[in-house]
Amino acid sequence: MVTSIYRVQSHACKTPDAPTSSLVAPRAPAAPGPVASPLLDADAQVAILAAVGDAGVIGLGDLVLAIPGHPRPISAVWALVSAGLLAADPGAPFDADLRIWRTAAA
Repeated sequence: MVTSIYRVQSHACKTPDAPTSSLVAPRAPAAPGPVASPLLDADAQVAILAAVGDAGVIGLGDLVLAIPGHPRPISAVWALVSAGLLAADPGAPFDADLRIWRTAAA
């Protein structure tokens, strides 16, 4: 124990029974897990999200090119839009130039 300048004894460090919950930094929200869709496997999801992450805003046609060989690439992209990880411009025509971006929830 340490005697303070006010002649009161105190512990130099926190006591064992002191609550530590205020000392622990809050955890960041967990990243969303893989989207469960029969149209979207984990590799395609990673490729799509990486392409959007690199570009910021990307056209639907460019996202289709990010997953070559996928049997239904537009459905795979739209599965991520439906899950809320990606967003699309609702006023734009649905074509290769449709702008896609990552949502704040992702």
